[in-house]
Amino acid sequence: SAKTFCSTRATCMRLLTPSAPLILSLLAVPSLAFAPLGGGACLIRNRVAPGFVCRHLSSSPRPVAALETSAFPRSVPSTLTAVRMEVAYKEERYKIAENFEIAARVWGDPKGGAEKPQHRWIALHGWADNAGTFDLLAPLLMEKHGATCVVCYDAAGHGLSDHRQFYHASDAVTDAVRVMDALEWENCSVLGHSLGGCTSQALAAALPERILRVLAIEAMGWFASDGETILSQIRSAALHQPKRTPEQKSSWTTYKDLDAAAERRAKQNIGGSMAKETAMHLVTRGTKPSPGGSGLIWTSDPKILAPTVRMGEEVMRAMFARIRAPHAIVLAADGMFKRGQLFKMPLLSPQWAVTVSAGYFLARVWQWIKNPFKPVVSDISKGATAAGQLKFLHNLLQRFRRTSTCEVIRVEDGGHHPHLTRVADTLAAATPWLLATSSTPVKPVEPDV
Repeated sequence: SAKTFCSTRATCMRLLTPSAPLILSLLAVPSLAFAPLGGGACLIRNRVAPGFVCRHLSSSPRPVAALETSAFPRSVPSTLTAVRMEVAYKEERYKIAENFEIAARVWGDPKGGAEKPQHRWIALHGWADNAGTFDLLAPLLMEKHGATCVVCYDAAGHGLSDHRQFYHASDAVTDAVRVMDALEWENCSVLGHSLGGCTSQALAAALPERILRVLAIEAMGWFASDGETILSQIRSAALHQPKRTPEQKSSWTTYKDLDAAAERRAKQNIGGSMAKETAMHLVTRGTKPSPGGSGLIWTSDPKILAPTVRMGEEVMRAMFARIRAPHAIVLAADGMFKRGQLFKMPLLSPQWAVTVSAGYFLARVWQWIKNPFKPVVSDISKGATAAGQLKFLHNLLQRFRRTSTCEVIRVEDGGHHPHLTRVADTLAAATPWLLATSSTPVKPVEPDV
């Protein structure tokens, strides 16, 4: 009854009010203020949940060797530094639908390696990036880890690929399957960064019979929405007015040359630092002459900026539960999730898991006391409440508690692009996992969806 409810709430208020400062101090952790979206001899393995392993290799950053050969579509400044590339690539285009083609940078021979399909990789880049993001990692996978072919393709609306009218996360999974079909690959391993890493995880969950290994860099599943926010996202998407006239079709800033574009791209890096020379890998493939010929603009479709409707958290948890292939996630200490390291505890470590669980419980109790009819909404935006941010972290924890094949690989630095800014350290950290999953043939499993 209403009388009983009010009495219970009043009792809780009397019990918890003396502890309110402590609760609020826990909820107001500065490190929860999210921004919008090497290798050593010491090996530490921490178990957080059944089948979930953390690997942390720590050492001082090592310098990256100088680039000896390269082949960009356009000339690149001689100051560009990278690892030694002895493997050549070629540019391909794959028709995956009527009047729709995907551009790809292919390292190695797509026709070879059928006897060891786990050594064939498709590589999926992050949002607003392009296939150039793997220019340093792809040849190293071939030189040091036996990869027979690495197909790095531009996602729809990115790089040199065709544009479409609308973009949704699930479409990227379909595109990946169509690329595999065009390559005539029955199964392979998949490498993904950021949004591409989320796509690779969804691909492995939805089509386990075709994916043999998953290496996701700075990706922990798509950002999800609560029921409270999905309707507002639908409204935003419905009211969004795309550019229609020829003059309006490009809403990108014009840069006078590649150097200016690279400098701007380097400053837009999420976490850590990116040198202008490193950003050149992205801008040489990701820019084109502006319509007026006054400079360069991005090749990406401006419509990728349009509001989209995110999936629910239940979908993400089910996705992680259905990944059957060996699955590793590379996280940089100064990457996209750096502010989720409560009290400097590494993300997904046992201590972190306990802290997040306790903090989220207290946040729910405090929210119930203040307004029992208002749910806690998961949110990582700059102005989000501590309770909403704790729920976001708790959702990540729940995803990983449902997986049985996931291993976390930590690198000291590298920002959101450790495979590009610290490729040697990143590969060194991932080497034990790569060796463990490639020493014996990996058998695909039958889908259960």
